[in-house]
Amino acid sequence: MIGFFVTIVGIEPLSQADIISLNPVPIYSCNFIGGALVGMVIAHSGMVNDAPGTASPLAGFLVMFGFNEPLQIIGWGSVIAVICLIVGLVGSRIFKAYPLRRKSEFI
Repeated sequence: MIGFFVTIVGIEPLSQADIISLNPVPIYSCNFIGGALVGMVIAHSGMVNDAPGTASPLAGFLVMFGFNEPLQIIGWGSVIAVICLIVGLVGSRIFKAYPLRRKSEFI
């Protein structure tokens, strides 16, 4: 289930602030590890993103097409997707017994 939460945060983090606030430890832990690994990969790749305000994962990825070669972006994007999948699966195993709280419990 934590893999699902990490996925929705990856798509649009601002609209999921309530879910993040209810389950901060597993979500921030997985996002910290995944973000650190992906950041190292992107820094190593030499790709650039000179557009301000593209901190969300989806917008940041799409803007990269304006500054880099498309095949390079798709290749590194595939590597990043695999890293995020592995981090999400490992995080799901680590926090398997962690009691996740859902938004419906507080409405």
